[in-house]
Amino acid sequence: MNVNEKKEILLRFKKHRTRRQNGSEEKGLEQEISAAISKLKDGKQKKAMLFRYMDAMSVEQAAEHMDLSPRQVIRITNQAMEELEL
Repeated sequence: MNVNEKKEILLRFKKHRTRRQNGSEEKGLEQEISAAISKLKDGKQKKAMLFRYMDAMSVEQAAEHMDLSPRQVIRITNQAMEELEL
């Protein structure tokens, strides 16, 4: 699966989370994404991905929580996308 396909899946999931939908399909996807994120080796990548996709935070919110600039969060999440196994 290429990076763009991974981003599409994660963005669809994030969109559903912000709407607070809790269907069985979302639960399965949540488990799959959570497992994939937990396999990342870099702690910053894990944290950025969890904030951005599991907690549905904006880049700015994640940056504030991580004490980084929004640009750094974007760079870190892009690197994580390369390594993510979905």
